[in-house]
Amino acid sequence: MSLLTHLEKLASDALLRGGEQSRNRQSALALEERMTKYFGEEITDAFPYGSSVRGTSLPQYYSESIDIDYIVVFKNDGCTPTTYLKRLLQFAQIHYPRSVVRQSTPAVSIRMARLTFELVPALPAFLNDY
Repeated sequence: MSLLTHLEKLASDALLRGGEQSRNRQSALALEERMTKYFGEEITDAFPYGSSVRGTSLPQYYSESIDIDYIVVFKNDGCTPTTYLKRLLQFAQIHYPRSVVRQSTPAVSIRMARLTFELVPALPAFLNDY
């Protein structure tokens, strides 16, 4: 086996496989559904960003836990950034009681057995910016 073939195999093995991607997608859909029910009109959008969207997340074979970063866009009701973090923390503690939930500025982390969600609050800004 050539060095190039070996490196190509390593790179291929380091990509998430279909089953793992499917389970992560189901968990993300459940998160979005729970946030929509919990926050209602208080949030205007929630979407993943980072390595999970780029398709560069490492599978569990290479990483202890896969993380999915989420932007949670709140309506601007004049609160401080800490208030939005506290709202996300309360949501996570209620809906993920068996998971490790902690606040780590600027995010709230929900660590489950094989997956970690990092929820980052945001406010809408000018021209679809946050």
